[in-house]
Amino acid sequence: MGRSLRSFAVLVLGYFAVLEAMLWLSLVFWPDFEANLKLLKVMTKIAPIRELVDVLREGELPGYIVFQHFFKGCLFLGGAAAVLFAVNAVAAEAHRGTLEILLSRPQSRLRILLERWLFGALALLLPVFASTWTIPTLVERVEETIELQPLMLGAVHMSCMLLAIYSGTFFLSTIGRHPVRIAIGALFFAVFELATYFVMEATNWSVVRFVDPRLFVDIFTRKSLDWEICGGLLAFAGLATVASLIAFQHRKP
Repeated sequence: MGRSLRSFAVLVLGYFAVLEAMLWLSLVFWPDFEANLKLLKVMTKIAPIRELVDVLREGELPGYIVFQHFFKGCLFLGGAAAVLFAVNAVAAEAHRGTLEILLSRPQSRLRILLERWLFGALALLLPVFASTWTIPTLVERVEETIELQPLMLGAVHMSCMLLAIYSGTFFLSTIGRHPVRIAIGALFFAVFELATYFVMEATNWSVVRFVDPRLFVDIFTRKSLDWEICGGLLAFAGLATVASLIAFQHRKP
């Protein structure tokens, strides 16, 4: 247990440190970025990217934070973390040949899997909320201010997306035994969805639209969540988790 807790702490702190470093660097360059927003708008020809630039211009600092922290940091880094945490939960054990030892423990399969799911989910989400909580303090260094409440609502919205990614990959982990193949498959899917997001006509079919920067700017404006999107993402995460529990009950080493 002690070793597991130490590994958990290392994961959480390492992930948090990277998110925080990305935030700090983005805010260091905020003054120069703000001064060149109009030029960036003129230079950008791809429509979906022009929309992102519009979000940055309209949202000003909150729009910039949305893009840098939630869209670029939490989505890309958090999405990769979600896949890595999930594939290591079961598939990695099967690949190493240690799954039989895990299943021989005097705990039910339900408890074993729920503990693994919970540890991974906490490791995934805690750094998102912790790094988001530091944003108002970091923003003061560039002589700006920003409200904490809409930021934390944004963290909740992003957490719903990350839980969906994590739970979907977790299901694949419970039925597979090749973590690298699962991770590569998830990577190809992510690249395809991101590419689709930046295609004029296909962008509305991309799952990346669920974390479109404009949605986060709307959260800042309304100071409330879009429960239709969050509810759908949480429902998918819940169904994937239930499917994982059912699959694990019949899993053989």
